[in-house]
Amino acid sequence: MVEAHVAEATTSNVLIRVGDEWATPPVTEDILEGITRRQIMDLLREDFGVTVTQRRIHRSELYACDEALSPPHSPAQRRPAAAAGPTMPADDEEQD
Repeated sequence: MVEAHVAEATTSNVLIRVGDEWATPPVTEDILEGITRRQIMDLLREDFGVTVTQRRIHRSELYACDEALSPPHSPAQRRPAAAAGPTMPADDEEQD
């Protein structure tokens, strides 16, 4: 039987929340030890006083967790692709 654990996404780290605890895979899972990941872990611990553990995360936990974050490896934030539906015009565009 193959056990499927999550290490990271294609271009981002993974953090999940189950109850009051946040978890992220440890660097021993061959992940990129991202600066953004470290900053989020520090923010959660220091500013919000919540527990953040580094442990293996089974893929089934992604479906059952209360919340999931996938902060990008790159510090450059990218705008998400447009979802289905109408787009908002820019301020300088005339609306019909």
